Amino acid sequence: GADGSIGWLEGLPFATRRIDQGAFAVVHVGDLEGVEVARSNQLVATTNSRGLALVPGLLPYQKNILTVNPDQLPFDINIGGVTEAVVPYARSGVTVNFPVRRSRNALVILHQADGNPVPPGARVTMSRSNEEYIVAKRGEVYLMDLQDDNRIDVRWKDEHCSLPLALDPTKGSEMQVGPLICESGH
Repeated sequence: GADGSIGWLEGLPFATRRIDQGAFAVVHVGDLEGVEVARSNQLVATTNSRGLALVPGLLPYQKNILTVNPDQLPFDINIGGVTEAVVPYARSGVTVNFPVRRSRNALVILHQADGNPVPPGARVTMSRSNEEYIVAKRGEVYLMDLQDDNRIDVRWKDEHCSLPLALDPTKGSEMQVGPLICESGH
């Protein structure tokens, strides 16, 4: 004899222990495989190749806290939140969607006209979003959520420059660009 439950939710067929008075969730984390899902700080599932994971053993009519570990996500992923609270009915399933989206990011190397790196602490502002980033050592700055064509403004001490930042659409979501020459006053 067999004793258990089978089901189908959000396109995920599953077989698990008896649900009885309990509940379950199907967690969706974009299309990311291998993301660990925890229930009340206990690892209970890992997402499959479609970003889905079955989380059994939820307590019905009570708040169940589900979390994903942001340290396991790729750098080009932006996530809307890493914790979700669900209150399922008895013997039922709920869908939990962790909103993720891919972002185009680049490590940009900025040099001054004389060939020296833009100094650490310089501020880089994206023209479209007004997001501000800080230049690190060697004139390096990590920019996120880029388009194919961007414009950046760089300011340090009494100097500044503005320059285009074009990305190759055929390259991956993370890349290195530069060194770009940032001529003061431009």
